[in-house]
Amino acid sequence: MTSADLVSNGLPLAFSPAFIAPLIASPVSALDDGSARALLDIHGYVFLRGLLPRKQVLAVRENYFRQFPSSFVKDGDWRRAAISGEEPQGLPPYGTRGHPAYEFVRPTAFVEFAEHPLTA
Repeated sequence: MTSADLVSNGLPLAFSPAFIAPLIASPVSALDDGSARALLDIHGYVFLRGLLPRKQVLAVRENYFRQFPSSFVKDGDWRRAAISGEEPQGLPPYGTRGHPAYEFVRPTAFVEFAEHPLTA
């Protein structure tokens, strides 16, 4: 197995349990009972598996990963987007004009997904 440099938003990320660990799912009821804020404070995130319709989430993922060359996904599976390990060459930094993520988050369809009533 080969090692890879880990980055997040273009910055180096130490391979440490402080940064790399399984997500801890919270119950959707955390939104109603007020515990979501405490979970956010504890974990730094609130992971609500199944909150949004799976079909809609997979469609958004597929649309995002289709912005990259086909060599970026393993076995051509755009919906699940298993990453091949082949980083596309010549991409501008993440979040800057010209990077697929920059353009992806601007159309109305993504804004509507991001502002889904269940996430408000």
